[in-house]
Amino acid sequence: MIKFIKDKWKSGETKSILTLIGGTSFAQAIPLLSSLVLTRIYSPEHFGDYALFLSIVAPLGILSTFRFEYSIPASKSSINAMHYALLASIICVLLCLVLLFISFVIIFHLPFESYLVIIAVFFTGIFQIQSLILIRNKKFKNLTYSRIIQTLFGAIGSIGLGIIFKANALYLIFGYLSGLVFCNIYLVGQTKKYFKIRYKLKLLPKYFIKNKSYAIYLLPGHLLNIVFSNLPIYLFTYFYSASVVGFFSLAQRVVRTPSGVIASAFGDVFRQKSAEIYYKNHNYSKLFENFFKKLLIISSVAFMILGIFSVNIFEILFGKEWKDAGVYVMFLTPMYFFQFLTTPFTSSLIISGKQKYELIYNLIFVIITLIIIYFGAYYQLKIENVLLFYALSNSFVYFLYLKTCYNVSKG
Repeated sequence: MIKFIKDKWKSGETKSILTLIGGTSFAQAIPLLSSLVLTRIYSPEHFGDYALFLSIVAPLGILSTFRFEYSIPASKSSINAMHYALLASIICVLLCLVLLFISFVIIFHLPFESYLVIIAVFFTGIFQIQSLILIRNKKFKNLTYSRIIQTLFGAIGSIGLGIIFKANALYLIFGYLSGLVFCNIYLVGQTKKYFKIRYKLKLLPKYFIKNKSYAIYLLPGHLLNIVFSNLPIYLFTYFYSASVVGFFSLAQRVVRTPSGVIASAFGDVFRQKSAEIYYKNHNYSKLFENFFKKLLIISSVAFMILGIFSVNIFEILFGKEWKDAGVYVMFLTPMYFFQFLTTPFTSSLIISGKQKYELIYNLIFVIITLIIIYFGAYYQLKIENVLLFYALSNSFVYFLYLKTCYNVSKG
């Protein structure tokens, strides 16, 4: 067994993966350690309001670039790649200007948080563009440092403001924005040299048309994916309470932070490696199998422990007030497991030009989530029962999603 595991980790792409995972071990620890403090400063209701803010920013952040940043690593030449970076940046700026126009001219009485949403959307779009530039140029260490900066400044801001002033969800938002801003400042220093080319602005419409499938299929697919991820927050806010949303958001924060960083590291390297192979030989199934086995080794033990001991872990680390968040994790563990195995490979649909499958699966996720939570609330089921049905049904869809990604990798 030990020899099997060692053999699976002796491949060319392992160094890049370990660079991202090893370097971001600090980035993984920051949100988890800060949660130990934040849960003693802020209430579940504060976390619920903060989660609602993030759930609004997330889909707008996806929309901000029309997903043209994904053309950056997929382009054959650096000139084409940077034209797509410019195109995505222009779209991001235009969208934020439209949002400002709506805020100032059309809607007069928006709360202050609405303007913070626009700021967050702008910096989210720019972050996505710069991240893909680093991935194209294999600057995985710089990408790692950017994530550390984002989580570190975000934690410092949220904790500091919560201690100095009376705890308020607004200070969680300010902390998040500070991490996003400082992260982008760092990334500008790392990517500005790649922007120093001679641009042909008149060709931007042609670039837009050439990869219009990103906006037609990938954008709706990613929007549905992010809506699926945040749909429970929208619905729990409406049908249940802010405290339920707070418990759910902490559960997601604690589980998805470390697992998300690892899955993202695998996904970043897989995207870059599979794109290289695809242009030479459309079949990259062996690369897929190699990555899947590594992910399976990591996830099997980790999620088994999480599912069994989550209640005790949350009660010990965050206090009795947050015990329910551990109960939520126990019911959601099967879905987190399949999600962890699937998300690194979704880029195979983009690389192989099969974006429509991603759209279909994300639509299925949204429909299932809507049906389960709506009927759970209608029949007044306990939140634990709703979460169990939600997790099991989506686990099955993730399994089918993973199988589709593998079939696509065969060319």
